[in-house]
Amino acid sequence: MPPGSKNNRKALLKPGAKKGFLLSLLFLFVSGQGVSCREKLYYAAGTILPHVTAEMLSPGFWIQKHPFPDELVLTETELSSFNEKLAELSGRGDIFSWSTFFSGENLQKKLSADLDYFQKQTLYTFSGRVDQVFYRNLFQVMSSGELSGTKKIRYGLVVKRADQRFLPTRFPLYSHPGERNIDLLQNNLLEIGTPVVIFHSTVDNGWFYVEGPWTRGWVEAEKVALVSQQELENFRSGKPFVVVVEPLTDVYVDISLTRRYDILGMGARLPVRKSGSSVLEVILPAKCSDGRCQFTSGYLKRRDIHEGFLPYTPRTILEQAFRYLHLPYGWGGMYGMQDCSGFIQSVFATAGVFLPRNSWEQRRVGRKIDFFDRNFGEEEKRKLLTEKAMPGLTLLSMPGHSLLYLGQFNGQPYAIHSLYAYSQPTWHGELLRLVNRVVVSDLGLGVRTRQGTYLSRLVNVTILDGGKFSSEK
Repeated sequence: MPPGSKNNRKALLKPGAKKGFLLSLLFLFVSGQGVSCREKLYYAAGTILPHVTAEMLSPGFWIQKHPFPDELVLTETELSSFNEKLAELSGRGDIFSWSTFFSGENLQKKLSADLDYFQKQTLYTFSGRVDQVFYRNLFQVMSSGELSGTKKIRYGLVVKRADQRFLPTRFPLYSHPGERNIDLLQNNLLEIGTPVVIFHSTVDNGWFYVEGPWTRGWVEAEKVALVSQQELENFRSGKPFVVVVEPLTDVYVDISLTRRYDILGMGARLPVRKSGSSVLEVILPAKCSDGRCQFTSGYLKRRDIHEGFLPYTPRTILEQAFRYLHLPYGWGGMYGMQDCSGFIQSVFATAGVFLPRNSWEQRRVGRKIDFFDRNFGEEEKRKLLTEKAMPGLTLLSMPGHSLLYLGQFNGQPYAIHSLYAYSQPTWHGELLRLVNRVVVSDLGLGVRTRQGTYLSRLVNVTILDGGKFSSEK
């Protein structure tokens, strides 16, 4: 959170500023100085959710029920065409297709609108309610007043795993006092090697305003290195390449794997420099003192990666999804983890399927099951899932949430998803059960609550098969 003094603004925004200094300045931007917001506590969900058995927590349980677990869904050529359609449906094209120049005035309006969106709300941080001083100082830090006329874009590569924020500050904003799990300023998590277009920077050059393949926001400048368009194209199209198949894996700068550089998440991709039996050498982007990108060597354990994409089969998707089982939920990529849509995006990325980042965008892609909306009853929806949904290839969407369909057991549909919480009825009302991890559940969660079951709340079901298995094709 920026300080009230202009002279201290840079010190506070600079990553790594002293913790004690930050905490003392925090009181300048909350009403009721010195009043702490006690953390809100929730009732925890059980280790295994209702109607789930231990055997269901294995991908093999669902794979054995699948009619064609190892059938190739799409070839490499078909995948390329499918990804082009996904980008078109989501309204996003390749970053190299964008214009080299942009309107500074239009960007200024966008930045002001982002700030205004949060400014109009009553929000909280650790110590209390955020006041208008916070936003006035952020506006000055964003230096949007310097945006006028025509500006030229710059290209960059993410060199360290980076949080992408809606505003250029590390301080969280919460919707309720005592909230700790959902920071409303968290937009996305960008992996090492992510290509970005740089539009703007803060007055201290501590933050870049960037757009990547799917999202736009602020990233700490130390985690992005400048590259030419040609360098970016060469890096992104580099072959052979490896894709990370574990939820988290360490990347090192020495072949003995003792000097750790950073973490890579599932679906991250890097070009190969030299193959090996147990360790692979990859091309790793790093940042020089002048801000430019230097391509150096990184080292990964072979067991954590796959050379090229995994085959796009139902087995691949199911096995990759279960690698995340029980790992923590992370709103917008908080804590380096995945929320519902980030989980699905990273799983499919290992097979070369590039889905949009957000749940509302994901529901727009793929082959939609016709007439699937909230006006249908649960029995009708269950019948449609039985007849048309394909385990491991089907996305289930409800307002604000995405799930991967696993199949049915005893007539009930099941899914795997990264879940924050669900409501449970009690004799005195409803109880919020905090899950905060990747789980297997049936779609009966929420039964006898105001919102209803997950099955009743489903508004969209899409199959990511490129139309290959459609009976209407």
